[in-house]
Amino acid sequence: MKLKARILIYLIMLIVYFFAASFLFELSDRLNSNFFITVSFGYTFLNIIYACFVLKWSLLLNIICSFLIAFLSVFLAIKAGEMLLFRTFTENVQTAIFANAIFSIIFWEIVYQVKIRKK
Repeated sequence: MKLKARILIYLIMLIVYFFAASFLFELSDRLNSNFFITVSFGYTFLNIIYACFVLKWSLLLNIICSFLIAFLSVFLAIKAGEMLLFRTFTENVQTAIFANAIFSIIFWEIVYQVKIRKK
């Protein structure tokens, strides 16, 4: 896949992650569940869709990479949100949402590069 195509896909992912975050937070509140688990599984679902339609690897590899990337990205995003870069809670949540999207994109690029080099 060419660099321009990957950049376009990553920008689309960034937008989807940003808009999906509010839906996943609301879903977590309605289910009265741990928001870390709900958000992680929501992002795992988005990652599986991305992997199946864009990367077109084997199904097992798609699911494993999607699961690991989603959970690691959410964990690192929560840690980034706890850094208290801003004074208000909503700005820390926005920091965590953007950090999650950025971490996911970085991890997907790493997985893509490893897969390409392995070929």
